[in-house]
Order: sequence, then C-alpha cells, then structure tokens
Amino acid sequence: MADKADPRATRRPDAAAETEEPEAATRARAEDDAATRARQAETEADLRAADRILEDGEARLRQTRSELRQREEELERTSDLTREVVEGAAVLAPQTKAMRMQRI
Repeated sequence: MADKADPRATRRPDAAAETEEPEAATRARAEDDAATRARQAETEADLRAADRILEDGEARLRQTRSELRQREEELERTSDLTREVVEGAAVLAPQTKAMRMQRI
C-alpha cells in the first residue's frame, strides 16, 4: 500500500501534463534554445574551418616531403658526381705531374 506522506503516492500521473509553464519561462527557454543552436552552428563552422586548415596543412606537408625527397636525390647525384671528379683528379694528378717532369 502506498504511503500517504509520500507526495508521489498522491500525485496523479497526468498531473504534470496539466501544469502549464509560465509564458516568461517559455520565452526564456526558447531564447536559450536559440542561443544554444547559434553557438552550435558557430562551433560547427569553426570545426569545418579547422578541418580545412588541417587538410591544407597536410597537403603542404606532403608537398614539402616530396620536395625534400627530390633534393635528397639531387644531393646524392651531386655527391656521386663529386666522388667521380675526385677519383678522376686522383688519376690525372700523377699523369699531369709526369708530363710536367718530361717538359723540364
């Protein structure tokens, strides 16, 4: 049996539906809901902008990585050419010295 001192026991289930919210409270809730929707829309726009910035940054990073890879390849080719020149010079130096000695 329900306790008579418990207000939930004496309240009818449809009692909440019968109470009306004061007009000022309804207006305040509507304004608050509109402000919330506006903040959400602004946040969503900010997030979309941040996503675009991240995508642009990622594209620039990919481009930079590609350019760095190309430069590394160029440096490797330059290093190889420099090594060949040094080796060629090492071969030519004794020959040049021998030719100079013959002229003397």
